[in-house]
Amino acid sequence: MCGFAGIIAFNYNGRLRLDRISAALDAVAHRGPDYRQVYKQNDFAVGHARLSIIDLSQKANQPFFAEDGRSFIIHNGEIFNFSSLSATLIAGGQKIRTHSDTEVVLQNVLQNGPSAFSTLDGFFASAIFDASKKCWYLARDPMGVKPFYYSLNEDFLAFSSEMKGLLAFGIRKEPDWDSLFMYFQLNYIPQPWTAFRNVHQVKPGHYLRVTENKADITEIPFTALPFDQPDEKKRPAGDVTGEFKKLFSSAVEKRLTADVPVGAFLSGGIDSSAVVAMASTFTRHLKTFSIGFSDDAFYDESRYAEKVARQFGTDHTAISLTTNDMLDVIPEILRNTDEPFGDSSALAVYVLSREVRRKMKVVLSGDGGDELLGGYNKYLAEWRIRHNPLVSNIFSLLRPLFARLSQDRHTTIGNRIRQGERFATAAGQPAWDRYWTWCCWHQSAEVRDYFSDAGKLIEYDQRKLLLTSKIREFPGDLNQVLFSDMALVLLSDMLVKIDRMPMAHALEVRSPFLDHELIRFCSSLPAGYKVKRKSSKILLKEAMKGILPGEIINRPKRGFEVPLYRWLNGELKDSLVNDLFKPDYIKQQGIFNSEGISRLLARLFSGKPGDAAIQVWGLMVFQQWWKNHMEA
Repeated sequence: MCGFAGIIAFNYNGRLRLDRISAALDAVAHRGPDYRQVYKQNDFAVGHARLSIIDLSQKANQPFFAEDGRSFIIHNGEIFNFSSLSATLIAGGQKIRTHSDTEVVLQNVLQNGPSAFSTLDGFFASAIFDASKKCWYLARDPMGVKPFYYSLNEDFLAFSSEMKGLLAFGIRKEPDWDSLFMYFQLNYIPQPWTAFRNVHQVKPGHYLRVTENKADITEIPFTALPFDQPDEKKRPAGDVTGEFKKLFSSAVEKRLTADVPVGAFLSGGIDSSAVVAMASTFTRHLKTFSIGFSDDAFYDESRYAEKVARQFGTDHTAISLTTNDMLDVIPEILRNTDEPFGDSSALAVYVLSREVRRKMKVVLSGDGGDELLGGYNKYLAEWRIRHNPLVSNIFSLLRPLFARLSQDRHTTIGNRIRQGERFATAAGQPAWDRYWTWCCWHQSAEVRDYFSDAGKLIEYDQRKLLLTSKIREFPGDLNQVLFSDMALVLLSDMLVKIDRMPMAHALEVRSPFLDHELIRFCSSLPAGYKVKRKSSKILLKEAMKGILPGEIINRPKRGFEVPLYRWLNGELKDSLVNDLFKPDYIKQQGIFNSEGISRLLARLFSGKPGDAAIQVWGLMVFQQWWKNHMEA
């Protein structure tokens, strides 16, 4: 796992930017503290910051050059089948000089062209210069686990692992209001778009082909995501469970491949517990890590993690914090946020990663399990709406009552009422609009109440249509809701969080649920193997019977939450009201309607906050980002 930056100049003006490569690499150096190197030629410059995981020798440092001394690669990620690919290359007469996956990726692409990216089993963002063809290949793995930003203009193409690297090249900061409007709804920006109109991410499973002629820059798919072609092939239940366990075990074993110790996050939920259970069959005394909050039992789930750790004999570290320990890192996180990202659980991941990095370079996680296997509560709600219209009609009639009752996601009863109104709102909508409702914390009309620049939107409707296209094409297939979440929520929220927060501390996170073979298998199964009636994650629960305690298997779904409502009504209230949302500042900014903001804050401070804490937190993150990047 590493960080990189690069720039390809098309003319004299572009070449004037090449000297900024050192600053660009500095901006992402936290991703790779083990070695850094810059390489420049007349028309390009690249830099790489290495976090050494496989082949720790200096021979595997990057940029890594082919034998011709001109072709090279800078690479971020891990390829788990590199040994078999290496053997194939050697059998074909290719000399391999290292034990690293980096060299194998380079030689495979040089010999077989960019279609070779489809043979890689792992996650990656790679930039390869093929000197013989005088072209570049900028590629990203099929699930988009690793970030790959780029910006193109008449003078140059710049690319980097993070937005920070691009900004160091001095690119123009033109806000993408369509992206920001979606951010105000989702609390994250859907990829491949970003906060800036002239910055994009390489699409998952695609590569950019770049030649000396700027007009020849094209983005080309090298593989199709397995859920792009729905397959309703039925299988006997026993065979499905057995095959799943086999593939899941293999996925975990692959991700233990490293020349450094590999540990695991352990929250005590079924996903991370299943990963630890499987990993313990391959590694004795696996090091596991959980986080607990000594001052707030509502957010403390450490007892479940410790139960799993005892059962599998792991070397467990329970990191005990106060919720104020997370509060303390908010200024640090917001100061370094290069793109608005309002998932508040990132705070806990940031603190956990900081503590884990003191002992480990690599950990496994359970990310992706919810989207792959149907773990979110909204999937059960969706099933009920599709299969029990009477219940949906009753809830729709009760919506006015829910609206009058106290809603607070941080209390059990208040959260039930909040969920009831959310269900009632979605029940009468078409499947594709309902999906968007499930995804959003703010609906479009609510955002327009406080966002005065809605007239600047250009592509919002087209982007929304694209993000809901799978459900529009197959509205009767519940699988399409899961698949849409993998392309939206997983890609642009969960994977962003599990990359940026750990990599801020140079910690690599690997998720077995994102294994290509496992995804291909699970995506071929009818939705009934995942969600039905009152049961979610049916297949995973069946597979873990007799392996995990029933208490863990049957635990209700719980997110990695933080006490936002308490903070925004307490420690953060002054900065919220007197700084970021002060009427004079709102007017000066010219982005928001002060009356709409006042209504939102009033709801936050009322007895019926609903989701206001999450909504306001997203706006706080945006405001701080705006100050950092647009007013600096």
